[in-house]
Amino acid sequence: MLSQTSINSVYSLAAIVSRKGKVLGVKDGTPLADLLAVCDPLDAGFEGVEVSSLAPADIVAEQSDTADHSEQAVNLVELASRAVAFTMDVARNHVTPMVKLVVECTEAYIDTNRSKRLEPLLIHPQFIAPIYEATELHDLLAKHAQAPDRDVPPVQLTATYGDSTDVGPLMSGIPSFDGEVVRHFEGREAEVASLWQRYFAAVPGNYRAADWREDLTTPDQALIVFLGAHALLESNDVPEGMTLSLPAYRAYLAGLEEQAGSHLAFLLNKIKTAVGAKQLVVSAPKQSRPGDPLKGVIAVNGPVYNQWLAEGGSPEALCGAVMQGASTDYGSCLMNAESHSAAWQRALNVLHAQVAFELRTSTIQGLKEGLLKASGTIPPEERLVDGDSLMAAVEAHLVRLADSGLENLYAIATDEVCDLFYPHTDAKAFLKAMNREADAHPGMDIREVALGVAIDYVTGWVSDAITVADASAVAVVGEG
Repeated sequence: MLSQTSINSVYSLAAIVSRKGKVLGVKDGTPLADLLAVCDPLDAGFEGVEVSSLAPADIVAEQSDTADHSEQAVNLVELASRAVAFTMDVARNHVTPMVKLVVECTEAYIDTNRSKRLEPLLIHPQFIAPIYEATELHDLLAKHAQAPDRDVPPVQLTATYGDSTDVGPLMSGIPSFDGEVVRHFEGREAEVASLWQRYFAAVPGNYRAADWREDLTTPDQALIVFLGAHALLESNDVPEGMTLSLPAYRAYLAGLEEQAGSHLAFLLNKIKTAVGAKQLVVSAPKQSRPGDPLKGVIAVNGPVYNQWLAEGGSPEALCGAVMQGASTDYGSCLMNAESHSAAWQRALNVLHAQVAFELRTSTIQGLKEGLLKASGTIPPEERLVDGDSLMAAVEAHLVRLADSGLENLYAIATDEVCDLFYPHTDAKAFLKAMNREADAHPGMDIREVALGVAIDYVTGWVSDAITVADASAVAVVGEG
């Protein structure tokens, strides 16, 4: 028997259906049909209710006992719970991770293309690091600063670096200065190890240039080789496996120490001279061909650049001067700062217009790559679409979207993942219902949202088995 509450709730519905001249039935072969087939309306407590509004005459005529009805009711509940559990599992554990993957890939693709357009020039200020002001370093360099420039032909050494996570092989034995070395190269230990090994360990595939000047273009590079040669010369240990005689080994190290030290002193003096002469730009990229975007790093002398900014210069003005190929002289850049800034702003406006124009293409291409990557997470035997077929399907889906429709990547990705990989499930409808409920009830616990959606899902799942027909048509058919 049904509960009295359940029975009472049907009367008003039955009255509405009757007034509208409709008759409710069930689709053959559905669990609801099986349930009603073993249900006696009178035994269930529907006395006084027009049974034609509850079920077709052929079902009403069926007679059974309560046990059969209860068994079918349990079966219907089990099927409904399975349907909900399956849909929630697909939505939570399959669709949602794939949607996240697709969105991340798409955003990364868009950002990469945008950055190529909107960051064509970067300004990098160069400063003389505190280590190069250390008295201990100047003392070490003193006897090499004026050494004549000469070649130091490559020699294969076997001095292993050890742990590449520190700069131990560069230690001079002067505690105060060695602390400066550690601080200066903090976070770049692997870079230090690579250059050191190139000169002192002969690691296969990592050999020094025939002309040592090609490897030592910055003060830091020159400092690494200088300190490495100095430390090995100070040590009484001779590397194992060395084929050189001891005199030849020490002569090679002495030559490297001298030339690296001399070169380091030259580079530092060059920087100080440039700063004293108010040289603003150290180096800047040039346009390879007319019309090509100008990209790269504008290296500037930090102290000069800061003074230039304080006197009225701006990053935009410097970028504008470089972009136009104009003079980057301190005074010229300052005098023409306003016009250079205006030129740079015009260039940025063009770049932004290009980015906006290309956004649709970038978004669609990013979605394609994301969906292709997502398809790779599905076992081959479970894929409904793959390879070229996938790309064709994605293209067909996306080409119909308006530009405004591409703004919500999560919504697009959800539609695509569900339509392409899980069209045989209700995951798409379930996730959309979750989003609607969450938007309609901000602040509601996600579990409550999921419960409400699950209830609606079961209701819809059951109602799909119900048919609605005109009472007059049913009566005519019955009379026939």
